[in-house]
Amino acid sequence: MSKIPFLQIFDVIVIFLGAYIIFQSVKMRNDQEVPGLFMTQEEMRLCTNKKGLINYLYSRALAFGAVDMLFGLAGLYNDFIYNFSDAVNCVLVIIFLGVWIWFSMALRKAKTEFF
Repeated sequence: MSKIPFLQIFDVIVIFLGAYIIFQSVKMRNDQEVPGLFMTQEEMRLCTNKKGLINYLYSRALAFGAVDMLFGLAGLYNDFIYNFSDAVNCVLVIIFLGVWIWFSMALRKAKTEFF
């Protein structure tokens, strides 16, 4: 039995996280309910424009989920098929972290704009 390296497990988790974010985004749009993944129930009770919040978060959450999935897939590709250079890996991490920060800032902005 071979051991699975930590980074490969991390890549799979990131792929599933991205898929889950996309799933919750589509569900949010269809059900018109913001999931606890994005806002707590307590925060949602203070929301003055739920429809505007959903419209604001939807495309941003889809983009964040897609980048998460692509980052995880790139990691698996790097591990099993073709070993990227350190520069490429660094750029991928910077993109991933940049989109994560961007989405976090969008959530903060949404809390000030729609509450």
